[in-house]
Amino acid sequence: MSRKPIMVKTMLHNETDSSEQLHRRRFLKGLSALVGSFAAGQFIFGNGLSVAQAYEIVPGGIQGKGQILTALQLEQLAQVCRQVLPRTETPSAADVDCHGFIDNQLAHCYEAREQLRVIATLNNLNSAAKNQYQLMFTAVSDTQQVQLLNAIDTGQPSFNKSQTNDFKFLKSLICFGYYTSEVGATKELRFDPIPNGYKGTVALGEDDSNWGSQGLFY
Repeated sequence: MSRKPIMVKTMLHNETDSSEQLHRRRFLKGLSALVGSFAAGQFIFGNGLSVAQAYEIVPGGIQGKGQILTALQLEQLAQVCRQVLPRTETPSAADVDCHGFIDNQLAHCYEAREQLRVIATLNNLNSAAKNQYQLMFTAVSDTQQVQLLNAIDTGQPSFNKSQTNDFKFLKSLICFGYYTSEVGATKELRFDPIPNGYKGTVALGEDDSNWGSQGLFY
């Protein structure tokens, strides 16, 4: 797929439902480009997609420590997921256990370098929360969490370019987790098990080449 990637903005809570819906529409508009470029290379190839499909949501979300993240880190990640893709008429990213999904993906599909990028992002958000509000990220208000996430997303003075890039990596994992979940795939996105319908018989002329099996290799 040759389509150029576009930046997918973090969708965060705002004061009005109409503003929140606008963010979600913008997010969905850019999702196809995200999946077609970055996710195709980082998630679908290798065992990323098969591990994602095999993951089972943990009822209630957080149950102790993860495979890579501690219990406190999972709690913080759940709050980040909840702010990035909040609950509207459909569940939030935290509601569908994206934090547990990410921990599982990190354990089975990524090396230590990528695991440390996620941990570093959580630590950077905690440090910024302590500096600005004298509290851990999980203890500050929703509005303050949004301010911190917007700051790291846009590379404001308290965060450098490397930290912003690490957060964008985490954001892509949240997006991948949400839109491969049942809710994300069937409620947020259009879902058709057989897109464009099923054609049981396709005319084939005498001199036409037969159909190949390219679909078997994707």
